[in-house]
Amino acid sequence: MKVHPTTEFQEGVSGPIDLSELGLNLKTTDASVARPPRLAKGTSKSESSPDYFRTIAYLNSDWRLILCKTGIQWILQRRKGLSKWEGYWFARTKEGLLGGLGRCGETHEAALRRIHELPERCEH
Repeated sequence: MKVHPTTEFQEGVSGPIDLSELGLNLKTTDASVARPPRLAKGTSKSESSPDYFRTIAYLNSDWRLILCKTGIQWILQRRKGLSKWEGYWFARTKEGLLGGLGRCGETHEAALRRIHELPERCEH
């Protein structure tokens, strides 16, 4: 299933983020018991791809938040052209992630809610 920015910001959508949907069981530090990522048709493992499978939220038209492919950090990415995203801010803690948000311009309220629901630390 391809995720489009417009589906990320529907009003009335709330609740905790289930990070296991991104392919990781972040409640354990044992990588051997983490669920392997399940890719839906049309998704990409490339972090720079517009349809990267571990996209957490689109902050606005130019910025998004992803979980890196190894699951050890969050990355704020900026859009480069029409079909590429580039890492700009890297964080392993929510505090560090929030420190990078000021560089992203105005952020959609729904994206902020998703960020605040993340665990305090990104751990594989």
